[in-house]
Amino acid sequence: MHIFLTGGSGFVGARLIEDLRSQGHQITALARSEAAAKKVTERGAICCPGDLTTLAQAGNQLSAVDAIVHVAGSVEFWGHDDQMRAANLEGTLALADFAVQQRISTFIHIGAAASISTGGVIDNQATGDWPAGEIFGVYAKTKHDAERELLSGKYYALRRVVLRPPAIWGDDDPHLLPEILKAIRRRQFVWVERGGYTYDVCHVNNVCEAVACALERSQAHGIYFIRDNERTTFRTFIEQLLDTQQVKPPSISLSRQNAWRAASLMEALWRFLHLPGQPPITRTLLALIGDRIEIDDSRAREELGYGAQTSRETALAALST
Repeated sequence: MHIFLTGGSGFVGARLIEDLRSQGHQITALARSEAAAKKVTERGAICCPGDLTTLAQAGNQLSAVDAIVHVAGSVEFWGHDDQMRAANLEGTLALADFAVQQRISTFIHIGAAASISTGGVIDNQATGDWPAGEIFGVYAKTKHDAERELLSGKYYALRRVVLRPPAIWGDDDPHLLPEILKAIRRRQFVWVERGGYTYDVCHVNNVCEAVACALERSQAHGIYFIRDNERTTFRTFIEQLLDTQQVKPPSISLSRQNAWRAASLMEALWRFLHLPGQPPITRTLLALIGDRIEIDDSRAREELGYGAQTSRETALAALST
């Protein structure tokens, strides 16, 4: 199968190139910089220079594509609203329009469990029903709107699969573990409710597994939540991550109400004083890691054959080496 991949120079996309190539697929990867082009070619992909706004110029190069796997996106906890709208919403729909024009049959989109976040608990049913409340935060809102539009009747010609993982982790992760380590070094790390709430995550290898399953199952369509097999608390998971780096987290904890107040105050100060960078805690960050995330991936297991083959034990051992 010839697959067109976006986000190939990122954490998930780079792993996907290697994984899909090992299964015999040909990968053409979009690359908007020389550094990105070097990274995707080193992993064995054919480079397609440009970005989601210049796809029309790549029509000939992509004329024989069988499927699109859309990984590219933007997640920010403070500011960069226009960037997230352009990447997560406008870019996704531009790519879907291109897929229809090119008569590409399959569009697999890496969505996010956060796309149903209303600012508190994420506790879904396997069907992926849209939440009744208002989506909280620009990141969640742009991911939500992109998913909803993609699955609308406008794109009926495409077989559309939206995979919704919670926090993605693993070796070479440039986000989750590095950011936690940075917060600890700066003495800005604080537990919320002692971290005692259920918190589902998804290893990068398991995301890749779900993509491969979605490509193979030609009848698959719609929303599929995916997660690791192991279910634990946020505190246990973070302590397991930190243990691979021989780092002990601080013990200070705030109630959820006080954490939310602190985040609101920090945001107000940053806005009023025009401070550089981002506040040490924001409401967007709290919405993503400060409350229970418990998802049901039974539909992915039943319809895609997804099994989350990479175990927590194996993945943590890889982080320790």
